[in-house]
Amino acid sequence: YHYHGTTAAPYMIAKMAGQVTEDNTHQLIPQAAAHPVRPSLTPLNGALITHCTPNSSSNGYNLTYTRNGQTDSVVYSWTTNGQYVFKYYNNGNLDSTKNVNNGFVQCTVPATTTGLVKRKNIEDAINIFPNPATDKLYFTYREANFSNQLNEIQIYDMQGNEVFHTHQLVTNIDLNKLSVGVYFVRVLCKDNKQLVKKFTIQ
Repeated sequence: YHYHGTTAAPYMIAKMAGQVTEDNTHQLIPQAAAHPVRPSLTPLNGALITHCTPNSSSNGYNLTYTRNGQTDSVVYSWTTNGQYVFKYYNNGNLDSTKNVNNGFVQCTVPATTTGLVKRKNIEDAINIFPNPATDKLYFTYREANFSNQLNEIQIYDMQGNEVFHTHQLVTNIDLNKLSVGVYFVRVLCKDNKQLVKKFTIQ
């Protein structure tokens, strides 16, 4: 099995694909295992990843984050023989460079496109989180121009009453005026494909 992450911040795990087996504690077996290409670093408490984009050579990424009001980045890439280069930038200036050669060959970064990717299921195009929610419900879209496909977004309560309705593409919905309970969010596209998800407000 494998995981798919969202293409926009906060870069959550969007879904898991494949077949798995659970043990009696609901843990997946076998557990996935991986070996890092470089030693772990000290966590940057308070850091928020804002962008993670492939480089122009499709052999690495530019990761940007903010911390204490300052924007910094980590630029990393790899060669076909497993040579990794990590460049750490502090306040816009190159702070340090780390070279690692462990022989592991990365896969090629998929090319990015600006056009709409035709997906078999609408579930693959939208991520709605968190669940349960408190004050806001967030939306991330895997196509840059998903607004061209959107017809409407609605939220219904358990009695079928519509409590939210928009024809605009939104990245979040304010839930503060809604009562604690179970709701359904419905995303309808112009081709009549729809996504309905149940979520809880705590």
